[in-house]
Amino acid sequence: MIEPEIETLSIKKPRTNSPITNEKTFPFYRYGNTQGLVAGSIMAAYLLLLQAFGFDHSPGLKMVKYLFLGLILYRALQTYRDYLPEGQLFKFGIGLGAYITVISSLVVLAVNILAYSIGDRFAFNKFNFESHNMTEVLLIDGILFFEIWVFGMILTFICLQALKSPKPAK
Repeated sequence: MIEPEIETLSIKKPRTNSPITNEKTFPFYRYGNTQGLVAGSIMAAYLLLLQAFGFDHSPGLKMVKYLFLGLILYRALQTYRDYLPEGQLFKFGIGLGAYITVISSLVVLAVNILAYSIGDRFAFNKFNFESHNMTEVLLIDGILFFEIWVFGMILTFICLQALKSPKPAK
């Protein structure tokens, strides 16, 4: 199997006390999976709490879930930056942000399907769609996936701008 470029990228010794200190290469997929699962779990738990307390039709409160995603993306990209050569974060960080975003959105979708299987009143609502059958759940999941993807990539870009080195990229 051909290893992706990110896995074989020669990295330097971390500049800070990183949680991953004994690795010779950055564990891109393991770290991305972990951060994606954490972000997705926090966002899904927040949405379930909104649903349970009757705030499921408040778009403003539902947008707060992206604050959690943004914080996790920032911390993950900050850790990744410590492993990359100077000026390479933007080039490789967009991939890590995309990966974490996809994993987190898949977790949210899985939790929505699980919540629907428990009872349709527990499944997430989106706009005027409510989950009364599996087709509507899948439609809402599709909308959620696209929404999380877009916001996750915007947040990744913002985090990369905040973390980028003042030196020009190589």
